Amino acid sequence: MENDKLKSIWNSVPTVQKSNTELTEMLKERNHPVLKAIKKQALFELVAFSIFLFCYYSMLDGTEKPLLINLLLAFAIVVNMFHHLKGYRLQQHFRASENIKDDLKSFAAKLKTYQLETIINKIVFVAGMGVFFTNGIKFTANKWLAIGIILIIFTIQLVLLNRIWMNRIRKIKATIGEFEKA
Repeated sequence: MENDKLKSIWNSVPTVQKSNTELTEMLKERNHPVLKAIKKQALFELVAFSIFLFCYYSMLDGTEKPLLINLLLAFAIVVNMFHHLKGYRLQQHFRASENIKDDLKSFAAKLKTYQLETIINKIVFVAGMGVFFTNGIKFTANKWLAIGIILIIFTIQLVLLNRIWMNRIRKIKATIGEFEKA
C-alpha cells in the first residue's frame, strides 16, 4: 500500500519536458560538476608540475644532484599526474545500469582501492620531494626540527585525506543500504 501511495505521488509530480539535445548536453563532460572540478585541479597541477620539471634542473640545483635523485623526483611527479588522470577516468566511466545497487557497490570498491592508491601516491610524492631537497644538506638541530615538523604536518594531512575518502565511501555505502531497505 505504501508503494502505491509513493507511485501515485511520483506520478502526480509535473515533469519538466526536455528535448533530446538538452538531455544530451546535460550528459556531456563539460557540464558535469564533479568531472569539471577534477579536470580543473588536474590541469592546474599538470601545468604547475610541468613548469616545475622544466625549471628545477637549473634553478633548484638539479645539475648538482645525482641522476638517481633527479629520476626519483621526476618519477614522483609523473606518478602524481597519472594518478589524477586515473581519478578522472574513474569518475568519468561510472555509469549506472539497470541495477544501480550493484553499480554503486562496484564503484565503492573501486574508490576504496583508489583511496589506498592516493595515500601511497602522496607518500611517494613527498618522499621524492624530500629526498631531492634534502640531498647534500648538512643537517643541524634546527633543520632536523624543521623536518620533524614537516613530517608531523604531512602525517596530519594523510590522516585528514584518509578521513575524507572514508566519508565519501561511507556515503555511497549508506546509499547502498537505503536501496537494500527498500
